[in-house]
Amino acid sequence: MAKLPYTPTKGNLLKLLEEFDFAKEGFKLLDEKKKVLTAEIMKIISDAKELRIKFNKKLDEIHELFYKVQIYNGSRKLHFIGLARRDEAKLKVLERSFMGVIYPTFKFDINISRTHSLLNTSSFLDEFLIQGKEFTELMIKLIEVETKLFRMGSELKKLLKRVNALEYIHLPQYRETIKFIEETLEEMDREEFYLRKILKRKGNEQN
Repeated sequence: MAKLPYTPTKGNLLKLLEEFDFAKEGFKLLDEKKKVLTAEIMKIISDAKELRIKFNKKLDEIHELFYKVQIYNGSRKLHFIGLARRDEAKLKVLERSFMGVIYPTFKFDINISRTHSLLNTSSFLDEFLIQGKEFTELMIKLIEVETKLFRMGSELKKLLKRVNALEYIHLPQYRETIKFIEETLEEMDREEFYLRKILKRKGNEQN
């Protein structure tokens, strides 16, 4: 492990010890954030899987209803019904934050107007409109959850790089450098002690 480029002095040792303590505290906080994010991601994955199953089931139901609507009402009639409709849909995008990760939430509202005749259309059309609203709401919820999952996953990926860099590169470098400086300073103290001892002995001999 390569040491940090510090000259072995007491001042640098104190500076490194302070930086080392700060780095250890930073590692502890990042590691805790990693655990919280991981737990949240596992929960979102579970929610996303459940929503995806519901979405696929609802999609199959919509497809089946759509074919029935076409068969019992005809494409031409559906075309004119579509032109006469005045449905209103509103989608509001809000932002939320979890552990510093920004993700969108959606508020969806749709007002389905009844402009077609009940006598000249099949009940499948009414059912299709109701199921279509539920399908749209489910799709928007799925988009919201999967977007949150993607952003949380991206943040966790970046966080893991930082945690691993601290754990396996920076903290070991600090330990190695601190150990080297401490050993060097101890050796310098011993040499200085022996030198003073020799000088003192020579001074006594001369006297």
